[in-house]
Amino acid sequence: MGVISNPGSVHVNAALTNFAIGYRNGKLIANDVCPVMKVAKESDVYYVWDRSNTYRLPVDLRADGAASNDVEFGLSTSPYSAQEYALKTKITDRQRDNADSVLRLEQSKTRMVQDLVMTRREKRVATLLTTLNNWDSAARTTLSGTGQWNNASFAGSIEEDIDTGKEAARSLIGMEPNTIIIPAAVAKVMKRDATIRELIKYTQNDLLVNGDLPPTLWNMRVLIPGAVEITSEEGAATTVTADIWGKHVTMLWLPEGREVTNEDPVACKTFRARDWMVKQWRNEELSSTFYEPSFVEDAVLTSNISGYLIRSAIA
Repeated sequence: MGVISNPGSVHVNAALTNFAIGYRNGKLIANDVCPVMKVAKESDVYYVWDRSNTYRLPVDLRADGAASNDVEFGLSTSPYSAQEYALKTKITDRQRDNADSVLRLEQSKTRMVQDLVMTRREKRVATLLTTLNNWDSAARTTLSGTGQWNNASFAGSIEEDIDTGKEAARSLIGMEPNTIIIPAAVAKVMKRDATIRELIKYTQNDLLVNGDLPPTLWNMRVLIPGAVEITSEEGAATTVTADIWGKHVTMLWLPEGREVTNEDPVACKTFRARDWMVKQWRNEELSSTFYEPSFVEDAVLTSNISGYLIRSAIA
């Protein structure tokens, strides 16, 4: 990553002092799909109710004078261990003295570092939810060859693949997924699918103007993450980027219209022991002021059946 090494390099020629070019990553969805729960301790356990006791129906018929059947609910615990995630940047005295006001060094550099920390969180959550073996064998599939949605010989049905996943999740937890994560590259393939276009043209009046997938599809909220990362080595002749969420489609059940609770069987939860904090300190030896955004948390796959993963939806 390039750094400002020459104090004069933050000075913009006079003709260009009315703007500064900056880059911000695409849409981040980690907070939507791995909701944050505040916790008091950095490491602890959370409770997990036994699924079999919840869905197995006991006999509730009671004969006259007899006792009703007693129902017990199994309970286990699972650990989390929060870690601190932080990056820092510095502004030297000479940089500050030579910078044009448009750069707003403190705000801009702190924001850019915070964006990097947030994108790193996005990467952790994406990896958690798109790793095949993290999911129960009944809650995952991998497409290949002519089964992939952008294959020239694809003769299947995207909607049928989605329905298969929705039904698999419903059979496991009794609730259909209500959120679908469609990475930007996959969304572009889906919106060109003739069957899907026929479906959404009746629900999205500005389809020909907007041209994107609607915010709701198949009774699921559509989330289209756009964040990318540079995967090539620093200094490489060619810069290579990749979508952080890859080419995989993930369907999840999430609570609607309210915050997540301890008992919600969501696939992913973030146990956050300390919220965002930006530390600032002075290093006189370096004639610099440092800025360090950070938080303390652990993102955990808390249920491997509360959704469905379609790996490699496109090639």
